[in-house]
Amino acid sequence: MNRIREMMRDLCKPNGVCSCLSVCFGGNEESVCEYLGTIGDGIPVDSETIFDLASVTKLFLAIVYQKMVEENLVCLDEPIERYTIRFQNIANIKLKHLLSFNVQLQTDKRIDECNSRDEAIIELCDIKGNYSEKPIYSDMAALVLGELIYDISGKNFGDWIDDLFVGPYNLKATLWRKLPKDYSRICSYDNEKWLINGVLYNKNNPVAEVNDPKSRVLGNHSEFLCGNAGLFSSINDLEVLSKALLNGSIISKKSLMAIAEGGGWENRGDQQSFGFQCYRKDVNPIQTEVPSKASKYAIASVGFTGLYWLLDIENNCYIIIVANKLKDCVSKVYPNIAIEESRILFDGKQYDCSVNYVYQRDRLRDYIYDLLIV
Repeated sequence: MNRIREMMRDLCKPNGVCSCLSVCFGGNEESVCEYLGTIGDGIPVDSETIFDLASVTKLFLAIVYQKMVEENLVCLDEPIERYTIRFQNIANIKLKHLLSFNVQLQTDKRIDECNSRDEAIIELCDIKGNYSEKPIYSDMAALVLGELIYDISGKNFGDWIDDLFVGPYNLKATLWRKLPKDYSRICSYDNEKWLINGVLYNKNNPVAEVNDPKSRVLGNHSEFLCGNAGLFSSINDLEVLSKALLNGSIISKKSLMAIAEGGGWENRGDQQSFGFQCYRKDVNPIQTEVPSKASKYAIASVGFTGLYWLLDIENNCYIIIVANKLKDCVSKVYPNIAIEESRILFDGKQYDCSVNYVYQRDRLRDYIYDLLIV
């Protein structure tokens, strides 16, 4: 554990860019957890700290779809038009292709530029696109899938989360509805910055507000849960869910393996291999989100805020790394400029920059995975 603590210190301020970092790993029974840093106002991070899961929400989306398959509510080989009269421009797209990122989708107007949920829904339902033989990672398919859940089942995505995960496993920190602004256990992502075309922008990240701008608008500020982002949870709740998923309690292991298989084992993008709304092991050792020593049936989900969740179904183990890589950091840089030791120089001032955090995190991930499979 000393080596893990040392690697965590390297990722956290003042050595690294993260204001806090938590790790949890194990198998069906035993687990190990470590915590470092603060979540804002000097409050130490712990097992109950609530984080914005960001795109890790997509893995929950895939699990809900597999549960609907188990309950014979949906067939993933069917086109959208089998379940709804909405989305007329992509009515012939199959659900499995949305889940596996094998679609190229675009709205006329950006969802995050819409002025209300009603406007965003109209824009989303008018989305245009086609099947793509090569998967393209995007939020758009998840946004469509999130809305389709109600058309298919008569129950919205958020209610599925409550009924399938929160209620049965007594999860106290897995939330998506409006969160109280004064909740002291919610991680703060304030003072995030983007450096775009030579202009430094300050992001507005209110506490308890989802970071993703599309989800803010489409979800009407957490009144509805979107398919791409919007879930909040703690490392304790994710540990509980990891064990439940690996033992087949939420969906069967066969269904979980189907998420890994996705659209087929050859379904590979330019730099990544995808299952259903998740990553899986790829031949590219630099870009892959899954350790090279992991099994074929290992899946990973990654959130922009700093979340990483690995489930290795065949080796029956999991890794959760929860970091805050946005607070007081430049999180996006375009076009690229020199980043030295997680710092950038702009307009005569030095800033922490988390753009390369994932590569530093991967060293911690791989070290932990090696411990798990010894």
